[in-house]
Amino acid sequence: MKRYGKIAIISVLLLVPGVFAQLSFDARSAGMANSNTADAKGLEQVGTNPATLALYRPFNFEFNLLTANISVFNNSLSKGLYDRYFTTGDSLTAADKNEILNAIDESGLKGFFWAKFNTLAFYARNLSLSLAVVGNGFLEAPKDMLELPLKGNVDIDRTYQIGNFDGEAWLGMAATLGISRPLELDFLEDYFDFFAVGVAFKYLAGLVYAEVEDSRGEFYNGRDFLALDSQMRLRYARGGNGIAFDLGFVGQYEEKWMVSLALINPIGSIRWNKETTQRIFSIKADSLSFPDRMADSLFVESDTSITIGAFSSRLPAVLDLAVAYRWNNQLLITGEYEQGLNRSMGGTTTPRLAVGVEYTGFPIIPLRAGISVGGKTGFTFAFGAGIDLKVWFIDVGFMNRGAITPGGSKGFTLAVTSRFRF
Repeated sequence: MKRYGKIAIISVLLLVPGVFAQLSFDARSAGMANSNTADAKGLEQVGTNPATLALYRPFNFEFNLLTANISVFNNSLSKGLYDRYFTTGDSLTAADKNEILNAIDESGLKGFFWAKFNTLAFYARNLSLSLAVVGNGFLEAPKDMLELPLKGNVDIDRTYQIGNFDGEAWLGMAATLGISRPLELDFLEDYFDFFAVGVAFKYLAGLVYAEVEDSRGEFYNGRDFLALDSQMRLRYARGGNGIAFDLGFVGQYEEKWMVSLALINPIGSIRWNKETTQRIFSIKADSLSFPDRMADSLFVESDTSITIGAFSSRLPAVLDLAVAYRWNNQLLITGEYEQGLNRSMGGTTTPRLAVGVEYTGFPIIPLRAGISVGGKTGFTFAFGAGIDLKVWFIDVGFMNRGAITPGGSKGFTLAVTSRFRF
């Protein structure tokens, strides 16, 4: 296929709705809203596409000093709303309480966190090895549970749904070996000047895992009495292990276009087999009235722990498409599409879209920015900068979740990376 066929294929990949990826934890990536997988350099590919290890880079060896990425955000409450109502010391009016409750999603208030750290990693051409500590989790509380402390039980003959909690959290270590090599096939030469395939093998040591398996609860606010009935079942473990792999392809066209396709964790899970326990909490009370019938003897509580067998947690599987276009020697434009294939261990099936830019026209100070939509966080604005002395660099990336301005933020991501390159 000739030139027009090549441009058509690359254009189709570029026009696929790109997405904001949460796979990479490098600071350069964070500063571009995680849109730069197609142009990942050296150890930046850890967690994304291992095929980019085969791309030419102006260095042959890279050693990681520190990479850290921390994210905290929620699905409902902004920083501006918090500052307006919870930092002044003023009493909340009825209108204030209604505005707070109206800001909370009907499904409940959901908080997320991610933390990733990497201090031991190196890159040589076509090869990388890294050891990272990774953890993430979420907790969701029902909206009625938040309404009660704000307004009190003012609605007579109402049943409040207070027990529909959900949550999951885990912490572990991942050792990743990435390898890649160019592919020289006749039909690929019609589309790309360079094409490579890569695979990353991962061994995961799970340190701790906890999940809400089931939760229910109701609080009845009657005219003459109150009633409470709730139960929560948790499952947790204190150790396990697993294996997984990533598969990726990358192609280059006319030194300006880079196209990336990756499958992250198509097969992979952690088998939790140490101190696996199920715990069941319950509390029940009926015919309560204030102040006459509020004695402790009217509350029936139980807390039961059961040793259970080993169980497995599927790793989040992701399909990732990315494109990078080098406008000139100083300007890079990137776009990415990420489609999660399951929801386990922090994964999501909601697609995410991202575009980003990097400008290197200023001596030793690269500047970056990006925007993403979709996924758990919705709109996200990112920016970053660094100091690049060739043999050593430090990058910082910041992502404002939910808005461009700080007041509209529902959380943030902060990432820092420092490495030596030779």
